[in-house]
Order: sequence, then structure tokens, then C-alpha cells
Amino acid sequence: WNFNSGWCHALALRDRGEIDTFCMLHADILPLEMKWLQWLYEEMQANQAQVMSAVVPIKNDQGLTSTAIDTEDPWFPRRLTMHEIMHRPVTWTHPRLLVNTGMLMVDFREPWVEQIRFTIQDRIVRTPKGWEAQVLPEDWDFSRQVKAQGHHVWVTRRIPLSHVGGHHYATLKAWGTHTKDPGVGGQFKIDWGEGR
Repeated sequence: WNFNSGWCHALALRDRGEIDTFCMLHADILPLEMKWLQWLYEEMQANQAQVMSAVVPIKNDQGLTSTAIDTEDPWFPRRLTMHEIMHRPVTWTHPRLLVNTGMLMVDFREPWVEQIRFTIQDRIVRTPKGWEAQVLPEDWDFSRQVKAQGHHVWVTRRIPLSHVGGHHYATLKAWGTHTKDPGVGGQFKIDWGEGR
């Protein structure tokens, strides 16, 4: 509701000709550079991107991020680790890229933004380990909606940030106990030749 309310406010401002770009910064995302907004905008402009997101680590010691590559099973995308992120270009896209909305910039000049909404899907399933609650977060769903409208989502690590929880989980270097996603989607082989 909070994200959707902000999106509605931005649409109203756009309709009045007051804005052409939307930016969202989650309360637990701490930019580590004062020029973060300018740099995010520069990356969006340089790549002619409709959507630009920053890499955001998940709040644990594994080094997983919420930047992911979609798989055939939408409940289990292959999350990228900070080790993998540091081996990718600073800013890039991929046809199956899923991004985080924690630091997000969107070009609001085209009507497709009127078709977007933030939503979370949940389910309870029986697994070999027992009953399990699973979630499709709003950011991966957002990425899929953007792609359904015919656009790419982009991600950048140019803006150093920290995801604040019990500790600060920053994007300054490769770190974490995992070099690849250990989850179900971790077996998915990425064809990097499709991205740029």
C-alpha cells in the first residue's frame, strides 16, 4: 500500500507536468555517497534505461543479493551473490533480470507506468522438509511487470549502499559465505551472452 500510494502520487504529479522521473528509496537503504541520486540518474540516462535499480544485499552473512535471474519456476529465481556481482559490469541488464526496489529510478514519461502496481504473493506448500511458507516479493513481481510491458530492467553497483539491519550489509566489495545461490534456482546456468 505504501509503495502503491507513492506511485499514485507520482502519477498525479506527472499528469500535471511536474515530474518525468520517479525515485524510491527504502527506509533501510543507506546510500554511502552524497551524489547517489545524480549517479543513479546518470546511469539511467547513459544506458537509455526505463528502469534502473541498485544492487541490494540480503540482510545475512551469505552475501546473497535480491538481484536475480528468473528461472522456469517463478518462486525460485537464481539470486546473485556479491562475489558474482563484482564480476559483472558496473551497470547491466539481462532478459531475465529481476531487481530490487530499495533504490529504484523509473522514467515516467511513457504510459506503461500506469499499468504497474506493487504486490506480494504468498503460498504455503508441502516440501520434502515439511510445510513451508514461500513469498514472491514485490520487487521481483515489479521486474516481471516491467518486462511484460516490453521494457528491460537494469541494475548498477555504481552507487555504494548499505542495507541496514542487525548489521550494515554493503555493496563496496565481494563478501559472504556463498559464491553461488544455494537455493533451488542455484542450479540454473546463466547465459551471460544474452545480457549487456
